[in-house]
Amino acid sequence: MNSLNKILRLLPITTVLSITLLVSLTAHNSYSEGDPLGVFILANYFYKSHSLDFAGLKEYRKVLGKWKLVEKNNSIYYSIPIGSLIPVFPIAAAAPFDFSSNSPQTIKANVDLDLKLQRYISAIASMFLVVSLYYLARLYLNEIYSAITAFLFWSSTHISSNTATTLFSNIWVLIYISLTIIFSIKNKALPVTILLILSAITRPVTAIFPIFVSLYFYLTGNRKKAFYILATFSFIFLAFAYLTLIKFGLSSHIYYSPNRFENLFNVSEFLEGLAGNIVSPSRGVIFFSPLIPALLYNHRLISKGKLIPFYLYPIAHLFIISAFSIWWGGHCYGPRLLLDCYPAIYLALVTAVKNAITLKKRNIIFYFLIACSLGGYINIYNGLYNVYTKRWYTWPTVIQTRLPHRALKFYEERLIFNWKFPQFIHSSKREKILFKEAKTLIEGIK
Repeated sequence: MNSLNKILRLLPITTVLSITLLVSLTAHNSYSEGDPLGVFILANYFYKSHSLDFAGLKEYRKVLGKWKLVEKNNSIYYSIPIGSLIPVFPIAAAAPFDFSSNSPQTIKANVDLDLKLQRYISAIASMFLVVSLYYLARLYLNEIYSAITAFLFWSSTHISSNTATTLFSNIWVLIYISLTIIFSIKNKALPVTILLILSAITRPVTAIFPIFVSLYFYLTGNRKKAFYILATFSFIFLAFAYLTLIKFGLSSHIYYSPNRFENLFNVSEFLEGLAGNIVSPSRGVIFFSPLIPALLYNHRLISKGKLIPFYLYPIAHLFIISAFSIWWGGHCYGPRLLLDCYPAIYLALVTAVKNAITLKKRNIIFYFLIACSLGGYINIYNGLYNVYTKRWYTWPTVIQTRLPHRALKFYEERLIFNWKFPQFIHSSKREKILFKEAKTLIEGIK
């Protein structure tokens, strides 16, 4: 009888994990040819060479991106934070990459293997994320509600559309921060500190999260642990960042360069980024994750008190990424750069669901389900299965070949704010119109 009960208790999470895997493996759209391209190649090369100098991959720069493999002083380094290689390292080390030749055929074979591994590992990572969200919800809800809430949050936000088929580094940070919140609520300082360090060396923009975690520990009466977490994290992360800059140089490492925040003191550019991340038709969070405005509308149901530091983090994160020079996140679906703070938003949702159930406010649950249905249509159906939402980002060939990078940046910004062509409802008909109007969109560019 006990065995049967255990099986029945695992049934909800097993069911949603099966659906998550099915969606991830059958979806059509992937952005793996963007930022994540080459992550397995680089991890395997590091394993074989025992060096962070990727000079042997010089011929790969054209394929993987010269901005990604930066050449300096006869060395080549990976401009994306090295933390993104850590989770994939065991699998990459065992993969049969061939560096015996730099022929086009060998490079193509290695890139194809990299893309194939990304597809499978992103599906597995998505399952890990849903499990993390499930256990976070279990702090407040039963097995059934936890499984449903975890899956609906994953599927109705642009977490699914960006990470189900693409190994963006956001997926690892989403897992790390979800676990950080769980261990914080359980008052476990050591795993919290380790997870915070992993998050920051994977995506340095999350280096502000320890401030809010430490504040949570302080408010719960654990002042020594609050100081321990913040001090230990600061020492290790700053040492890591310093060594990175010494190795590669401040001016050339984009993720640690002050130039990354060039819009911070430019009010008009900053406000443009802020508005773009919230209400623009192709990067606005209110369109790509309708569950979030529904949650804000019902904010009275969110448990606050000592959890407030976690809720403040998404606000700070929004302001920081809005100061980025490329705040829209490049080749992706919706406001990808916002994803890192979503576990904190999920915590607010879980407490709201708990209070709605306790207070028997079934109408609120109904509103959340409507928002989740709309979000599922936007992110699962259109984000993962509608090939035109990915092609939305494909510039007309004439613009790609004739305009410099600055013009392309301007074109992206103009397209992102263009209400005629929202990414989440892009179609064959809209694509034809967009290509015809491309010259109008870049009017004024010299």
